Amino acid sequence: MGSYGRGQWGEDKVCEWALRRGWVIVYRNYRIGGGELDIVAFESQSQLVVIEVKAGRNQTVLSRLTVRQQRRLVGVMGALLAAHPSWDGCDSRLDVVAVWPTGLCWVPNVVRETLTRGRRWA
Repeated sequence: MGSYGRGQWGEDKVCEWALRRGWVIVYRNYRIGGGELDIVAFESQSQLVVIEVKAGRNQTVLSRLTVRQQRRLVGVMGALLAAHPSWDGCDSRLDVVAVWPTGLCWVPNVVRETLTRGRRWA
């Protein structure tokens, strides 16, 4: 399986996982502000979660999220929130979910950073 196929497989698995937890998937592969967010979901009515999916052959895939990628994701997440003013009262966070054929590892709130416009991060 190539990297694109592996990425799509990983996103499918993470969406299934999130739906089993009762989350509502709002977007997949959302493009805005020159970047892309793998999955945008609501964990609850007031908790928005952006999920970066890392798919690979084993659990070492989690180490692939660099500081540079985290900064880029925060910027794209800011553009997402600016494009959806109705989400102003929501807490938001960036999670990473690593997935491989025999497992899944969820790292909630991987980046803590305050966005502009008074947004709150959980």
